[in-house]
Formats: sequence, structure tokens, C-alpha cells
Amino acid sequence: MKSPFSAFVIITLVALFAGAVYYLFFSSGEEYLGKQLTLPGGKIYSASNCIDSDENLGSEAYYNKGGVSEKLPDGTRATTYDYCSGSEGQVSEQVCKSSLGGNGKLTRSQNISNCPYGCSDGACLKSPVSANTAKSSYLEPIGWTDGNAKFEVTGAELGKISAPPNLVSYEKGVSYPQGSEINALVLTLRVMTDKSGCVPLDTRRVLDEAGNMVSPNTKSFSFPDSGGCFAKEKTTYSNQRVIFVVPESMSDFIISTGGQEDIYIEVVLENNSLRILNLSQPVPGN
Repeated sequence: MKSPFSAFVIITLVALFAGAVYYLFFSSGEEYLGKQLTLPGGKIYSASNCIDSDENLGSEAYYNKGGVSEKLPDGTRATTYDYCSGSEGQVSEQVCKSSLGGNGKLTRSQNISNCPYGCSDGACLKSPVSANTAKSSYLEPIGWTDGNAKFEVTGAELGKISAPPNLVSYEKGVSYPQGSEINALVLTLRVMTDKSGCVPLDTRRVLDEAGNMVSPNTKSFSFPDSGGCFAKEKTTYSNQRVIFVVPESMSDFIISTGGQEDIYIEVVLENNSLRILNLSQPVPGN
């Protein structure tokens, strides 16, 4: 029979071991999603130095917007998201690779790959844009300010496209899975920031003469620095796509930019090309 002192020693050692495991793998409030380690009595997650959110997808990762979380020297973690590059024809896929020196430590790197059908919101498109998609051929200068950023319309397209990730739906029971075909009006914007922070997406499509409006199905901007609306100061972001899912029968649209100026834009399909007009601009001679 073990003495009370021996039992106390055993309990203390078990508690110290459990505390050490918790400190190494689960402390500091950090969420570790790294490799599983097989230990006696079950499996636990290790505190990986570098974590790739879509590593398990293999080649399909290029069609999924993911990111890499890396542990910094000060113990905090920073996440870098996949983003489109090369005028939207390439994706910069964030990955974890072994660092130089062969010590097995994983650090963040990136693979830049061509997207045959284009790139949108940090992921390659799985299917080509329809040949029936009309693009802008006439564009009046359109710019406005909203919050900490200035905006310019640089183009538009209308027709069948492959749905990028993270589109939202405003109709009950309707969704837009990534890669599915949708009919959409797409505005392409250039965003120029003054200060760092979340850049608002206040653009709306006017539904009727009563002034009812609907938000874009793109829920927010997607900047490569953050994977979302947070942008750096004094930075220009090109090819920011704002997507409105629209009926195939529609060919004329009124858009409100929001912001301090709240400019109204007309996008109209004429002879299989789009004209983009600034309705808030004074008519010459008036």
C-alpha cells in the first residue's frame, strides 16, 4: 500500500506534466492549427511555427483563398493571405517551406502561379469568363472619396462569370458557391489610401425610382496585405472587383458610389459593349 506522501508526489508530478504540455501547446491564448503529434494516450496539436490554412487541399489550394500564419520572434503571430498579382492573371499562394540550413523549421514563402482563367480575390478561377461577357469601351472620369481612401472606376464587365470565393446572397435559399456560373455586373476600382484602416465598400445598385438600393454581393474589399478591408497607408490597390449578381435580362444599371460626393453612375450595354457615364457631372452648356 502506497503512503499518502507517495500518492501526493505522483499527483504533483502528473499535474506538473499536464501543466507543461498545456504551456507548450495551448497557452498564451493562441490558436494553433498545426501538425498532429501522436503521444501516449491520444493526439494533441503542436505549436507549429508556420501554419498554411489550405495545405491539405494540394493542387486545389490555388482555387481557394487561404493564408499562412507565422510565429514572429516576439511570440505574436502574423497572417499573410493569398492574393492576385500580375494584372489578375496570377495568384501568389502563401505556403510554409523549410528554412535554409536544414534545421526543419518552417517559414512563410510564396508560390506564384499562372491562372489560365484569371484570378479573383486571392484564388484562381476554375472556368473561363463567358465569351458573351461585355466589357467597358467608353469610360468617363469617375472618382470620389470615402473615409480614408480615394476611388476611381477603371472598368466594368457584364455577363456570365465564375463566382469568386465569399460572395454573399440577399435572397433566401440562394447561394453562390465558388466556381459556379453567375450573371453579374462587375465594377473594377482603383483604391488609393491616405491612412491605414478598414476601407468601406459603400457602393450600391439602385433598384427603382423610389431610391431603394442593394449592396454588392462582394461583402468587402480584399487587399493582399490583410485578405480583407484593412489597407496600409499611402498605398494604391488596383483591380479591386465589386460584383453585383443581376438578372440576365438587365442591360442598364444605376450605381451609387457612396462617400462624401455620392456620385451616381450609369452603366449601360450598347452593341455588346458597356458605356459608363457620370450622371452627377454637369452637362456641358447648362
